[in-house]
Order: sequence, then C-alpha cells, then structure tokens
Amino acid sequence: MDDKGGFLRWGSTFFPGLELISRGRHVHHYHHHLHDPLEITWVLSGSADVTYCNHTWDVDGGDAFLIAPRELHAGGSRRDALFSFVSLHVPEKILPAIAACRGLDLATLPRVATRTSVRPLLDTLVRKLQEATSPGEQIRALADTLTGYLATGAGATLMPRPDVESHRAVRRIRLILDRAYETEVHVAELADAVHLHERYLISLFKTITGIPPHQYLIARRLEQARLMVGACLPLSAVAAATGFTDQSHLTRHFKRTFGVTPGAY
Repeated sequence: MDDKGGFLRWGSTFFPGLELISRGRHVHHYHHHLHDPLEITWVLSGSADVTYCNHTWDVDGGDAFLIAPRELHAGGSRRDALFSFVSLHVPEKILPAIAACRGLDLATLPRVATRTSVRPLLDTLVRKLQEATSPGEQIRALADTLTGYLATGAGATLMPRPDVESHRAVRRIRLILDRAYETEVHVAELADAVHLHERYLISLFKTITGIPPHQYLIARRLEQARLMVGACLPLSAVAAATGFTDQSHLTRHFKRTFGVTPGAY
C-alpha cells in the first residue's frame, strides 16, 4: 500500500463484487453512504471515526469496524490526522455460503460491530484470498475472518438489528428510493406514499438514518455507480444509468463521498 494516499483495489476472479480497497495515508471525511455488500474496514495507521445513526466510535490503527449491507454510515479522519485503511466488501449473495461454512446465523449479524487489535485477521485474509485457487478456498477464508472478527471480544461494540416494524414509513421510503434511484423522486410523492406530512417525513427519516431522503437517494445512486465503475463501464453511461445529470455531476459527488474520482477508482 502507498503511504502517500494512493488508492489500490483488488477484485476476486471467482466472485464479482468481492474486493479489497486500500487507501494510503490521507485526510478525508467520507460523507454518509452505503454499500450493498457487507463491509469490514481496518484502520492501518493513524486514527479515524465511524458514525452510524447519530452514534460515533473512534477507531485506531489495528482496529476495525463492520457495517452490514445497505446501512448508512459516515466517517474518516479524526481531528484531521492522516490515516490509512483497507476495506473488505463481501457481496450479500455469498454470505449464506460463508455462514454455512462455519455455522453462522446471519439473522444475528449486527448492523455495526467495532473491534480492537484485529489487524492479524486482515493479514491472514489477504494472503488466503490472493493464494486461493478455487471459490471454496475464498469462501473458507472469508468465513474464518468473519467468525474470528465476531468472536473477538476486545473493545467490542455491537449495534444489533432493530425492530424494523417500528419504522415502517422509513422502511417504505428506503424501498421506494432503492428501486427508483435512476429517477428524480420528490418528497411530496414519498409523503403521499406513507401518508405523512412532508416536514414530519423529512424529520423522521433524518432521525432514523442520519440524513434526509434526498441525500439517501444520492447515496443509493453512488453505490450503484460504484458497482458499475468497478465493472469498467464508461463513465458517461454510468452517470446516465444512475440518475446523475452528466459525467461531471457524477464525478463531483463520487469524489466528495469516496475521496477519489470514478476514473481513479
């Protein structure tokens, strides 16, 4: 990894979307975003923080945090100090195979879990993923990492899955935006769909997720764009398919959120 802020990406030849993303020492705050895959991010050096649902945790070198699929979060440099990290993205469709490999119960997977001093898990994972000669070997490596991570008690912070029925309106709005990210969705339409006043709807959504519906729509567009960029599709086509006005509009939001341009990614 480059200590000058360089960006590196490794992708599995067996499982599209299974990837390791490395960023060298840099200063950046990653605005609220989400990923369709499960994410585990290790802070390699310096110190950072991660924010989820109005809770913020400190993560130092050697520590890591887990974010469940499609959970909004933010974070980055703490007090403008240089830090570096490696993120693992695990596509949701292979999670059942990983769980079955080691007897994990996906229903108990936390939304957020932080751990301290888990750098050795990353080093072993990287070696096994890169040396794997079959899909089964990569599944076993991921299963060992996830079970080891969740079993580590040091510095553990867990946020279990909530009773989603408590926030049916928010769940309904997220579903609408997830399915219509390539179009412009107005707050009035969302309010009508869940039978709530517009102002109350915005307030409720922000209280639960940390951002208003419009910013969630941008986050959803950016995740789809990230996946398409990772598949090496032309940026103009990515912008058109994900609801951005043009390539420059996509690039501006992409860099603001992920810290690099789509081209660099």
